[in-house]
Amino acid sequence: MRETNDSTSGIKVVLQIADGLNTGIAQLALLNAAVEKAVRLCDEVLSASSTLDLLWTWEVRCEDRAIVDALATKFMQIQPKAATTSN
Repeated sequence: MRETNDSTSGIKVVLQIADGLNTGIAQLALLNAAVEKAVRLCDEVLSASSTLDLLWTWEVRCEDRAIVDALATKFMQIQPKAATTSN
């Protein structure tokens, strides 16, 4: 699926801004905002997003368990699509 949702672009911008900040409350607030946007996206858009790598990079760096859990829960709820085979 091609990424067509402007929300994924917004998430990327928020994470890029957070990257330019020192560790602290402002950076944590931006990360929280990005994750809140991400968990509201439909599964297909989030899974196909080019922002996904950046989002996971920040999740690994994040020390706030609630933020990490929110994104992890979203991905645990995504139902895998059945593989199709061609004969």
